[in-house]
Amino acid sequence: MAWAARFTDADPVAIARLAAEAAANGIDAYQRSAGRAWEIVALADRHHPDLAELALHEAVAIAEGIQPISPRSEALLLLFQAACYLGPNHAKWVAGRFHTICPEAKRWRAKRARREIHRILAGESQPRLFFW
Repeated sequence: MAWAARFTDADPVAIARLAAEAAANGIDAYQRSAGRAWEIVALADRHHPDLAELALHEAVAIAEGIQPISPRSEALLLLFQAACYLGPNHAKWVAGRFHTICPEAKRWRAKRARREIHRILAGESQPRLFFW
């Protein structure tokens, strides 16, 4: 649905809402949060930053409750990369949430996510492409 919202000639907001509803029906908190990354980027790309920011905050709030830490860190990495499309302040906000709720851990996924966030913030790497 988010792909359609990004490229439609129709109202992207209505289609993005359908994408949000689809994510809300995910089987777990990971799907309900990480699945919204594409919606966030589609809204940002289609010049609806306020709606994208609202979706970002909702998705991060859901991600904060994901257990264990590995999928939580993966969801937050995806949301961080989506936040990069909204701008550096949004990306830094998600990075701050990541550091608060994913403290240094021995899990390789959390370490990798932390390293990738730092690389993107330092300009050494780029956020993933959501649409091509």
